[in-house]
Amino acid sequence: MDFHTGKKALNVSGPQIRRIRNAHCWSQPELAAKCQLAGWDVSRDIIARIECRTRWVGDFELAILADVLKVEITELLPQRRNVKKGSKNVPSGANIVSFLPQEIVALRAAETPPSASSRKRKPGKKK
Repeated sequence: MDFHTGKKALNVSGPQIRRIRNAHCWSQPELAAKCQLAGWDVSRDIIARIECRTRWVGDFELAILADVLKVEITELLPQRRNVKKGSKNVPSGANIVSFLPQEIVALRAAETPPSASSRKRKPGKKK
């Protein structure tokens, strides 16, 4: 839920995009023009709606925005906070895993090495 409008937010990247754009001292029309040069047909209005979180943002659009803003794509996502898994009182944007497609979550879990305490040798197997 968006704090200012009371409507459901359609993306999680808008505030980060605005912050980084402002750090570059670029206006919304300037960012739109740079995105157009990178191959995305976008207007100032679309940039404004993305920043206000009233427009959904596609993965290819995030990739172009990250490239134009000269940041890693992960910098366009909200920062993770220490939140207990399964917590019912998670503040908006605190756990970005809930926004990711299940396929990405599964891949991410598969890539995470098990901790030393969770590795158990099977009985009868020698190293």
